[in-house]
Amino acid sequence: MTCLHSLKHDIVITKQALAAGLLSLLWLTVANQSAAQQEPPPPPPPTTEFGNLTIRQNDSLNTSTSVTMFRGPGSTLKWEPVWLSSNRGDFALTFFRENDFETGTVIASVTQNGRDNRGFGDTFGPFRATVAVAASPETANSQPTSYFLATSGAYAPPSGENGGEVNVNLA
Repeated sequence: MTCLHSLKHDIVITKQALAAGLLSLLWLTVANQSAAQQEPPPPPPPTTEFGNLTIRQNDSLNTSTSVTMFRGPGSTLKWEPVWLSSNRGDFALTFFRENDFETGTVIASVTQNGRDNRGFGDTFGPFRATVAVAASPETANSQPTSYFLATSGAYAPPSGENGGEVNVNLA
């Protein structure tokens, strides 16, 4: 028998009542842990999008029909090239969010050590290229909401392109 003393009253709790109370608390704790173990939390959504952007040059003009863009093999599926907003050396991307610009940072690189587009309208031979990431505002006075990639020739070989817009594959 357990006795609890207070200033005015003695409270008597039998061992059976104490054991029953502790057992019920233990049972509730085990039941809650079992339920939690049976239903694992869902995995967090992926936070990194990555991939290769393959650029096919159709002609030497600077229009949206001058390039065809593809998401390369092994890429995540939550981004897409925007071909209507793209042209020679300028490639728009969407990450399917209301404001891509506030969601994250884009890091881009050229995936080709050299490229020759003479078979598709260019008059200069093999070239190297660089890429820059830029924010594209919806209007001239608004905040940016998406990204685009701008590529240009990196150096001037004897018959090459120097600093002008070029089409090259990116990551």
